[in-house]
Amino acid sequence: MPGYEWSGNTAIGGDHNVFFRTEGRPIRRCSHVLLEGTKDYGTDANTLTDLFQAFRETSEDVVVYAHVGGRYANIHYDHDPNIETAVEIHSAWGTFEWILTDGFELGRRVGVVANSDGHKGRPGASYPGDSLFGAYGGLTCFITAENTRDGIMEAQRRRHHYATTGCR
Repeated sequence: MPGYEWSGNTAIGGDHNVFFRTEGRPIRRCSHVLLEGTKDYGTDANTLTDLFQAFRETSEDVVVYAHVGGRYANIHYDHDPNIETAVEIHSAWGTFEWILTDGFELGRRVGVVANSDGHKGRPGASYPGDSLFGAYGGLTCFITAENTRDGIMEAQRRRHHYATTGCR
């Protein structure tokens, strides 16, 4: 699945994982502060609201997960139920059930995912992100009739998936 991590500060939406159905989609960064050159500066989405708006304006075939990584996703900042279909409650950084349960009070209807966040291309086989509070990365099971990109995207949109932190 082509995608990236949108890494805004928590105050402007926080970390979110972005997944596309098709290849070659633009990366909408929260900032170019640490990057040299500005050839794609016009594609920035400085806040989570800007990111959702850009996806709506371009009719992107995309799903987004609220994610706890270097920064916590701020589920109180903004939400688009057609784009943000899940929350990641477990990764190599730990277990964060609050990101789901806090959403209940907001009336959110989201799926639950768990990922590695190991950045080494080894889903389900990542080591703890921090020796003080980290954990082995999780896995997400997509409930779909076909193991294709279209099938996975449909499962994400319908919230037909679940997460596990259990033994492999």
